[in-house]
Order: sequence, then C-alpha cells, then structure tokens
Amino acid sequence: MTRDQTRPNKHPLADGVEVQYIWVPKGEMPPEKPEDCKHTLFSKKAQFIIHCGPGNVGETFWGFFRWANLSVPANSSSWSNSIKVVIA
Repeated sequence: MTRDQTRPNKHPLADGVEVQYIWVPKGEMPPEKPEDCKHTLFSKKAQFIIHCGPGNVGETFWGFFRWANLSVPANSSSWSNSIKVVIA
C-alpha cells in the first residue's frame, strides 16, 4: 500500500480527516469546543485545503481536527486543541 499525505493512513482505523471550524471576526472570542463551530468538513485525504475567500481576509479561522471513521464513529480519534490561523 502506498503511503503519502493524500491517504488517511496515519491512523489505521481512519476513513479520513474531519474538521469542525469557524471564521471569527477580529475582536470576537474563539470557540471553546468543536461543537461551538458552525462548519464541518470531512476529507478522505490526510491533507486538504479550506478556501476561505477574499471576503474573509483579516478574520481568524479556528479549527479542531481529528482522524475520523465514518462507519464506526467510536474508532475516531479525540479532537485536537483549537488551531488558530489569521486569513491573509
């Protein structure tokens, strides 16, 4: 089996990667937990790109990530700590 960043093979039970995320305007509080986020994205690749669009420049992207198993959710990993990125 080929192993590279396009395949979710770092975790043997993963179908892919899941992210809960939100764009937060400057000055607003970040989310405390994944459930506070407005968007969910799932990718069957271990590496993926989220297109924020030019209208969100200067806002802050907050995300929580985990390896996810869609068929057996109990096999999914726990959520990461929050990740902060300023959209440029």
